[in-house]
Amino acid sequence: MKFVTWNINKRKEANAIVWWKLEQVVLDLEEIQEIDVVKIVEAKAKAAYEALGEPALCEDVSLVFDAWKGLPWPQIKWFIQTVGREGVLQMLSSFENRKAKAICCVGWYDGQKAHHVLGVCEGSIAQTVRWVTDFGFDPIFIPEGYDQTFVEMPREIKNQVSHRYLAWKQVKDLIE
Repeated sequence: MKFVTWNINKRKEANAIVWWKLEQVVLDLEEIQEIDVVKIVEAKAKAAYEALGEPALCEDVSLVFDAWKGLPWPQIKWFIQTVGREGVLQMLSSFENRKAKAICCVGWYDGQKAHHVLGVCEGSIAQTVRWVTDFGFDPIFIPEGYDQTFVEMPREIKNQVSHRYLAWKQVKDLIE
């Protein structure tokens, strides 16, 4: 099946979870500005269907801070691009509540109906950025029950507990 993503690391991670080959397709899809990750993914999936003439899997993620009453949602990407992970941590530093949720939505459009699944991983935000990587919020998110951020975890453990795993596992179960 086709997976619309510009990021080869996301495709590799999804392939490791589903254990079948996802064909990476790079499309310049307009991303609607919305706090509801489901609406974003459904819009991407419809646009991908129109561009390809067939269903293709699309994904988006959110990071939700309890202290910020849900922010930054899918805009975490823009927070990291503008102020960096250190800036996000600095903005969160005056809050005692470090609880957060990492959310992954995977969806597709079959020509008549949009479909989606959600993977939600409870956790908290680290006090410092741990390791340098280009993989989003992985250096600052600690899943519940662990003391390591996603980036510090061995890949095989991360791929058993992450928001992405929880969403892609549902996709795998639905398709198989």
